[in-house]
Amino acid sequence: MAKDEGWGLDPVVVSWLDARTAGPGWEDIATMGPLEPCRCTTAGFLIAEDDATIVLAQTVSEEAVQGRIVIPVGCVVSIKRPWRKGKGRR
Repeated sequence: MAKDEGWGLDPVVVSWLDARTAGPGWEDIATMGPLEPCRCTTAGFLIAEDDATIVLAQTVSEEAVQGRIVIPVGCVVSIKRPWRKGKGRR
């Protein structure tokens, strides 16, 4: 996809870590296993990016966006920018 498609918004693929719970109910401290964050991948159009957050939209029309997600920068593992050759990581 060319950068100009999507009304000037850059397409990106963000790999990030999210919280995970062990599930319902009590756990025995002596026998519970490790719990790792959930690794997520989100593709979308980059709406905004600053020191604290990255904001993506799933769909872009001529006048609006749909399906926004805000990802805290501290959770981001990588950002791939497909139209930039050789610059796939943040």
